[in-house]
Amino acid sequence: MYWIRRKYRQIKNLIKWAPIIWRLYNYDWQSSLEVFTFQLKNIAEFLESDKAYSLSAKDDAKRIRTILKLYEKTFGDEDYSLEYFEQLEAIYGKDVLKFHFVPAKDMGEGFNELVFEYDFWNNAEEVDKKHEELRKKAQAKQEKAERLFWEIIKRNIKNFWD
Repeated sequence: MYWIRRKYRQIKNLIKWAPIIWRLYNYDWQSSLEVFTFQLKNIAEFLESDKAYSLSAKDDAKRIRTILKLYEKTFGDEDYSLEYFEQLEAIYGKDVLKFHFVPAKDMGEGFNELVFEYDFWNNAEEVDKKHEELRKKAQAKQEKAERLFWEIIKRNIKNFWD
């Protein structure tokens, strides 16, 4: 009977993981994080269930949920690194910042670089300066969130089991 339950659980697990594996790329670091966070989500669900035995299961699940939220803001939506777009729009109006990709010089074929254009031609230098200032602040915030993400994992990962 145990063998049947185990095979059922394994098949159920394969079906659950199939969409993640289907989207997996061997050249993309973000795919690795997607696999990792999917497993963290599975662990959190188990720890929240009545199948968990450890006394700290619910607290560990909360920590995992915090990590997953931070992952979404940091790596998923990149809220922190892109928030300067909204700040620029608040200062200079909607669609102030337009961008497109052009072939990169000195990089070889197939490489592109991002080029920004501004609607306010008479104060383009001011907008460019503000853009760079806000981008640097957003990048610093993004890097801080990434460090926090990995620090929380480092401190807690060995506790995420039942």
